[in-house]
Amino acid sequence: MITDKKLIELKKFIDKNLIDLLVLCESKMIYADSKENFIDIETFIKNNKKPSFKKILFNFIDKKNLEDSVVYKKALITRKHFSKIRCNDDYHPNKKTVIQFALALELNDDDCNSLLESASYSLSSNNEFDLIIKFCIQNKIYNLIDVNYALDYFNITPLGF
Repeated sequence: MITDKKLIELKKFIDKNLIDLLVLCESKMIYADSKENFIDIETFIKNNKKPSFKKILFNFIDKKNLEDSVVYKKALITRKHFSKIRCNDDYHPNKKTVIQFALALELNDDDCNSLLESASYSLSSNNEFDLIIKFCIQNKIYNLIDVNYALDYFNITPLGF
């Protein structure tokens, strides 16, 4: 149990170390890293927001001069699902869908990471699924049958199912 003395110490610690301060100012949310240095959150978002998954995906498709149908078929994505991605600006794919597109587009490590990041994902180094995908991309193993064989070998659910 935390004693009153420890709670007082905790309060002093927080007061001493609390740098971030969230305030409401002129009906806008303002972020302050100190009382003197205010940054408008809207400006921060505008200056730091990266392109959406949809935009990145279609940029890669255009850059590689591929037909949409070739890409979604190679990725084992249905036409209906692909249409949802194209038409819905708020569409958020699952991680496996992003990986299927990365493989279908034969993206390198950096481009794959960029596509994953655009959907708020990454490949970690402490997960077998992620490591298998990393290995396949680094070794240019893009065929989903081969990737799925590797996943199945390690008893991991294959992509596209």
